[in-house]
Amino acid sequence: MIDKLIVYYGLAIRRYSDSLENMKTAVWATYYHYSSTDTTPNHQMCPKGVDLWCSYQRTEANGEIDSYTYDYPSLPQNVLIAIKPIYEDLSADNLLSRCIGGYNQNSKTYN
Repeated sequence: MIDKLIVYYGLAIRRYSDSLENMKTAVWATYYHYSSTDTTPNHQMCPKGVDLWCSYQRTEANGEIDSYTYDYPSLPQNVLIAIKPIYEDLSADNLLSRCIGGYNQNSKTYN
Protein backbone atom coordinates (compact mmCIF):
# COMPACT_ATOMS: atom_id res chain seq x y z
CA MET A 1 0.00 0.00 0.00
CA ILE A 2 2.85 2.41 0.77
CA ASP A 3 4.15 1.91 -2.76
CA LYS A 4 0.74 2.88 -4.16
CA LEU A 5 0.60 6.02 -2.04
CA ILE A 6 4.11 7.00 -3.17
CA VAL A 7 3.16 6.55 -6.82
CA TYR A 8 -0.05 8.56 -6.38
CA TYR A 9 1.86 11.36 -4.66
CA GLY A 10 4.23 11.60 -7.62
CA LEU A 11 1.33 11.55 -10.06
CA ALA A 12 -0.43 14.34 -8.17
CA ILE A 13 2.65 16.53 -8.51
CA ARG A 14 3.19 15.77 -12.19
CA ARG A 15 -0.46 16.00 -13.25
CA TYR A 16 -1.13 19.29 -11.50
CA SER A 17 2.21 21.05 -11.82
CA ASP A 18 0.40 24.19 -12.98
CA SER A 19 -1.72 24.69 -9.83
CA LEU A 20 -0.75 24.56 -6.17
CA GLU A 21 -4.36 24.08 -5.02
CA ASN A 22 -5.08 21.30 -7.52
CA MET A 23 -1.83 19.61 -6.57
CA LYS A 24 -2.69 19.77 -2.88
CA THR A 25 -6.21 18.47 -3.51
CA ALA A 26 -4.82 15.55 -5.53
CA VAL A 27 -2.37 14.67 -2.74
CA TRP A 28 -5.12 14.65 -0.11
CA ALA A 29 -7.50 12.76 -2.43
CA THR A 30 -5.40 9.62 -1.99
CA TYR A 31 -5.49 9.90 1.81
CA TYR A 32 -9.26 10.26 1.93
CA HIS A 33 -9.82 7.74 -0.87
CA TYR A 34 -8.05 5.01 1.09
CA SER A 35 -9.82 5.97 4.32
CA SER A 36 -13.20 5.25 2.73
CA THR A 37 -15.53 2.48 3.84
CA ASP A 38 -18.99 1.37 2.74
CA THR A 39 -20.49 3.32 5.64
CA THR A 40 -18.22 6.36 5.32
CA PRO A 41 -17.19 7.11 1.75
CA ASN A 42 -14.60 9.93 1.58
CA HIS A 43 -14.30 10.71 -2.10
CA GLN A 44 -15.04 14.44 -2.02
CA MET A 45 -11.49 15.25 -3.20
CA CYS A 46 -11.26 12.50 -5.82
CA PRO A 47 -11.57 13.66 -9.42
CA LYS A 48 -15.06 13.24 -10.81
CA GLY A 49 -15.93 11.52 -14.06
CA VAL A 50 -16.21 8.19 -15.82
CA ASP A 51 -12.62 8.07 -17.14
CA LEU A 52 -10.70 8.79 -13.96
CA TRP A 53 -8.88 6.67 -11.36
CA CYS A 54 -11.45 6.73 -8.53
CA SER A 55 -13.79 3.77 -8.98
CA TYR A 56 -16.32 5.35 -6.60
CA GLN A 57 -16.53 8.53 -8.70
CA ARG A 58 -16.70 6.49 -11.93
CA THR A 59 -19.59 4.47 -10.52
CA GLU A 60 -21.36 7.63 -9.36
CA ALA A 61 -20.89 9.26 -12.77
CA ASN A 62 -22.50 6.20 -14.36
CA GLY A 63 -25.47 6.49 -11.98
CA GLU A 64 -24.77 3.12 -10.35
CA ILE A 65 -23.63 4.24 -6.90
CA ASP A 66 -26.30 2.22 -5.07
CA SER A 67 -24.61 -1.01 -6.17
CA TYR A 68 -21.04 0.13 -5.43
CA THR A 69 -18.79 -2.04 -3.28
CA TYR A 70 -15.14 -1.42 -2.50
CA ASP A 71 -12.62 -3.63 -4.25
CA TYR A 72 -9.83 -2.67 -1.84
CA PRO A 73 -9.53 -2.55 1.94
CA SER A 74 -9.65 0.75 3.77
CA LEU A 75 -6.54 1.75 5.67
CA PRO A 76 -6.94 1.02 9.39
CA GLN A 77 -7.67 4.02 11.60
CA ASN A 78 -4.34 3.73 13.45
CA VAL A 79 -2.48 3.85 10.12
CA LEU A 80 -4.49 6.90 9.00
CA ILE A 81 -3.61 8.64 12.26
CA ALA A 82 0.06 7.75 11.82
CA ILE A 83 0.34 8.96 8.21
CA LYS A 84 -1.76 12.13 8.50
CA PRO A 85 1.19 14.26 9.77
CA ILE A 86 3.24 12.95 6.84
CA TYR A 87 0.52 14.06 4.42
CA GLU A 88 0.41 17.44 6.15
CA ASP A 89 4.17 17.84 5.67
CA LEU A 90 4.15 16.59 2.08
CA SER A 91 1.25 18.86 1.12
CA ALA A 92 2.67 22.01 2.69
CA ASP A 93 2.51 25.05 0.41
CA ASN A 94 6.22 25.78 0.81
CA LEU A 95 7.09 22.28 -0.45
CA LEU A 96 4.54 21.96 -3.24
CA SER A 97 5.16 25.49 -4.52
CA ARG A 98 8.66 24.34 -5.51
CA CYS A 99 7.04 21.82 -7.86
CA ILE A 100 4.97 24.38 -9.76
CA GLY A 101 5.98 24.40 -13.40
CA GLY A 102 6.98 20.74 -13.38
CA TYR A 103 10.47 21.30 -12.09
CA ASN A 104 12.09 18.33 -10.44
CA GLN A 105 15.47 17.37 -9.12
CA ASN A 106 18.06 16.47 -11.69
CA SER A 107 19.23 12.91 -11.13
CA LYS A 108 22.81 13.71 -12.10
CA THR A 109 25.32 14.18 -9.35
CA TYR A 110 28.40 16.30 -9.63
CA ASN A 111 31.58 15.26 -7.84
